[in-house]
Amino acid sequence: MPGVTRTFDVHDPATGQTIARVPDFDVQQALAAVARADEAGRSWAATTTRHRADILRTWYELMLSNAEMIALL
Repeated sequence: MPGVTRTFDVHDPATGQTIARVPDFDVQQALAAVARADEAGRSWAATTTRHRADILRTWYELMLSNAEMIALL
């Protein structure tokens, strides 16, 4: 999210290894993120079932074609 400069590390509890760095939102930033997610959900719900299926199929095909690279993540 734009304007976020503070982050914190997320650790794998099994290894203690850092697996991600995520934004450390304040209350207003968190509320803005929730509002954006709600807006995106409403936009997604307003699309046709066929359009959503096409998007998900494309995503699935991309996942399959990049499976090795994704596995390395």
